[in-house]
Amino acid sequence: MQTDTTDVETVLAACVQTYAARRIAVETIDAVELRDGRISGVRLHGIVAREDNKIEVVIPSDADLSMYQATLDGFSRAGWDVWALVPTELMGPAHRHLRGVQITLQPWWESGTHVFFGRPELP
Repeated sequence: MQTDTTDVETVLAACVQTYAARRIAVETIDAVELRDGRISGVRLHGIVAREDNKIEVVIPSDADLSMYQATLDGFSRAGWDVWALVPTELMGPAHRHLRGVQITLQPWWESGTHVFFGRPELP
């Protein structure tokens, strides 16, 4: 079970704020499980920006990255521009686990009360 909900909520709030500044409406994602063929307690958190045809999924720092591959790939195959917002310390494992999935990885980190986003990368 993921325990970093505070981190996820903070990153989600930063995403929503960024889109609001651009006057783009977003919906939040809070799905019960990931589509990986297994039943799990993992929750999927993110935003959908329909105007940009974009889905951004926030990966918590305690995530099992192998749980995200099938779901992110499914979004991509459905025609969405998919971004995985990954804690900086998990960028290396994200490249390994998500290689071949048509998504963009973007690192995030917190400093004080702010969330920062790094340069987007392809897995």
